[in-house]
Amino acid sequence: MIARAGALCLALVTAAGCIAAADRLPALGPALRPPGRVGDAGDRLAIPAATATLTCPGPETAVAPDGSAPLPDAGPFALTAVAAGTDAARAHLSGLDGGPAAVAQRTGGGAVRVLERDGNPGRPLRLAAAPAGPDPTSLAAVQATLARGGDRRGLVAAACPAATADAWLVGSGTAPGRRARLLLANPTPAPAVVDVLVAGPSGPVATPSARGLVVAPGRVRAVQLDALVPGLARLAVHVVARRGRVASLLYDSALEGTTPAGVDDVPVAAPAARQVTVPGLVVAGVPGAPPDTLTVRLAAPGGDDAVVRVHLSGPAGDVQLPGGGVVTVPAGGVADVPVPGLVPGAYAALAEADVPIVAGAVVRVAGPPSGPLHVAPADVGWAAGAPALRGDVVAALPRPIDSRQRVVTPATGVTTLALTAAGQDADVVVRQIGPDGAVVRQRPAHVAARRTVGVDLGPDAAALELVVHGGQEVWAGVGVRVSDRRGPLLALLPLTPTVTAATDAPLAVPDPWLGGPPAQSSSLP
Repeated sequence: MIARAGALCLALVTAAGCIAAADRLPALGPALRPPGRVGDAGDRLAIPAATATLTCPGPETAVAPDGSAPLPDAGPFALTAVAAGTDAARAHLSGLDGGPAAVAQRTGGGAVRVLERDGNPGRPLRLAAAPAGPDPTSLAAVQATLARGGDRRGLVAAACPAATADAWLVGSGTAPGRRARLLLANPTPAPAVVDVLVAGPSGPVATPSARGLVVAPGRVRAVQLDALVPGLARLAVHVVARRGRVASLLYDSALEGTTPAGVDDVPVAAPAARQVTVPGLVVAGVPGAPPDTLTVRLAAPGGDDAVVRVHLSGPAGDVQLPGGGVVTVPAGGVADVPVPGLVPGAYAALAEADVPIVAGAVVRVAGPPSGPLHVAPADVGWAAGAPALRGDVVAALPRPIDSRQRVVTPATGVTTLALTAAGQDADVVVRQIGPDGAVVRQRPAHVAARRTVGVDLGPDAAALELVVHGGQEVWAGVGVRVSDRRGPLLALLPLTPTVTAATDAPLAVPDPWLGGPPAQSSSLP
């Protein structure tokens, strides 16, 4: 009976989008609420999962708005993927359209496989593994682009996301000098129909031309937000798939006059909740240059204003902000909380609100002032709210390459893992994995309650395995800083629970775009 219900619902997903695949559906503001009645998010229906897939859209600027032609490249592109488990050999990279993808495949230890792709692949890629056996295959992938000059100077890195029916991206802006490009990738064999909703400083922003966008199977569609909603100093984007699923990524770039002011990808944020943690905020400094700055961004998806308190967890414990870090976020809108005067170290931003919120954060780094106007070239790293990590977690690390297709050397790149514990201490085993799949170093890390510790990673690490002891939980993120004569380049990478190819069914909730009663709860044996 359960199998029959699951099969019926899966068929309806393909035909009419009856189920929105998400762990839970946050409340939506008046202008951000789709038509129809939203079912109770507590009623879930389990549907079979045939495979786990991560989508890597490729260089962000290589996708034209209609997805048909390449745009100028933004710098050398590299992709690192990792599969772990006894059946890791079944994981593979392919074109988003299902075609083959040339890739260097390295296997070591029998349980971990690292796949790397250097140079522009010319099309989006996906990492997939079929479920098999009692030990599911864990998957992770990250893409990175490094440019040392031009308008898009900076280091861009982002985890390749899984396709979903509901995603928030909290970051970017469309004020003069800013570019914001939303990439929508469809890894499924059926077209996806997507609405792009925007939250601005005062509340929801009308985007009628971004409703009902069709993303063809195996294709990527770019939405130019700076043309769609110009003049916004800050924003957050809500991607809702009426039909099908898409993987979303938001590319942010800025200029101050003619001086590059930073580029990065805004990752997908954790679902709306009253308590949100943004991990992996690595702050450093360069002698003679302005200090790094940190800003936390908050969005209130619901129909009510959100009163939010923000504070930081740092190496020395809790860091209180001026005014208690309290801010009011308008319903359907966004607000920024600047964090002044931080000493170098690893941090996480903690936000507590009276209604569910989503959150992100940006670290800005700058070099010594230069040019006739003495403007310091800068770069930015965006992070997002992330779930807690428990048990075993696999993550791919950014491995940026230079113009000669060489991975940046130890002298020019520094990678830091930031681990944060909440109300109780946590013990974590950190395994660094090389390009050949072998463990190159392993060390335990103790994280005291309400603190964040930084763990320096070696230049030969291509992936991580984190083992969180017992029922403990941590939040984690990676900061990658590359030296450059004009100033440091930065990318941040929040770590999320591992995607697995397993026979377990995901949880799903009724599609908000259709009326009718919510699906009845069920579970697979």
